[in-house]
Amino acid sequence: MGLGIFNKLSAPIVLKEDSNAEEQLRQMEYYLLVAPDATKQVIERDKQFVKYGIAGENAIMYELKNSHIPMYIIHDLYLEYNGCTAQIDFLIITRKVTILIESKNLYGNIFVDSNGNFIRRTGNGKTFRQEGMYSPITQNERHLALIKEMRKGTKNFLTRGLFENNFDNNYRSLIVMANTKSIIDYRYAPKDIKEKIVRADGLVRKINEICSDNNISEMSDKQMKELADFFMAHHTLNKKNYTAKYQNMINQETAKETPDKPVSCSFAKDNASIPQCVATPLCTADISGFDATLLANMADENIANYENMPLYKALKQYRYEKSKAENIKAYYVFKNDELIEIIKLMPTAPEQLKSIRGFGEGKIQKYGNEIVNIVNKYR
Repeated sequence: MGLGIFNKLSAPIVLKEDSNAEEQLRQMEYYLLVAPDATKQVIERDKQFVKYGIAGENAIMYELKNSHIPMYIIHDLYLEYNGCTAQIDFLIITRKVTILIESKNLYGNIFVDSNGNFIRRTGNGKTFRQEGMYSPITQNERHLALIKEMRKGTKNFLTRGLFENNFDNNYRSLIVMANTKSIIDYRYAPKDIKEKIVRADGLVRKINEICSDNNISEMSDKQMKELADFFMAHHTLNKKNYTAKYQNMINQETAKETPDKPVSCSFAKDNASIPQCVATPLCTADISGFDATLLANMADENIANYENMPLYKALKQYRYEKSKAENIKAYYVFKNDELIEIIKLMPTAPEQLKSIRGFGEGKIQKYGNEIVNIVNKYR
């Protein structure tokens, strides 16, 4: 009789549900308010691409949540190691394997040739266009290489060789085509590439197929959780500024319109019930050096100021008690930056927490009412 009888995990658990794409969309919305018409057209086009990506990832999350497979799900994981980075759409930890999932929600049909090259074909029935695209297989291989180096560093001399020998079995790559209308033609693709491509509606079946391999040892609940904790602890904020190009375009347009007299913004303080009120621009003619992230964080000149607030201490105590009761890391409840956003927002209803990056539906359902009750005590 195996150790499996002691395992209690029987369903998927989402450890991280938010994504950097949602923040990217929020920044785009900001720039749409201040950009000239020519720049707005570019932003609207890019916004559609980001929305396609989010829709594709939402479809994959739906499949994973409803898979009934015991697993940990981490969405939009960003890792840095030895100067290399990896932004992973989904990392899932099952009893047997850890799978990196790259989501592709592309318009048009996908053809993979005998060399493994990915080609996208679009058309209106009369004319057709095809273009090459960066291979998502190669992209995931880079991510796997980074993870291999990270995990290898946690092994001792005796276990390192065993880890390296079994890595390709224990860590897998899947490319998920999320657009159900797209046709994927990979009949000429090499076998090892074919095995890594799947449609969203076939994802759960593919995961079950991989996990049915009797040559791979099962992990216990404890081992799965420790591995999930490792990746969550190494997740960092992606500092890449996806909207810098819009700022440059706005600056160029502004320079054309007012070459001799650039207009500078003046600021007023909102009479808001938050510490160190956020400065609000009264005009938008010249916003050089400004971006949406900076706007959102202007009040945070000294984060230490928050630590002495009774509400900060109360929320931090609540987080500590919850993490102990649920036997999870404190940052699973909410991170320090999310705590500060709660204080800024002073929510009166749980659904208002959706505006805070990191608060998905699951977290709001679990903690939302209690957070609002704590906030109400300090109004």
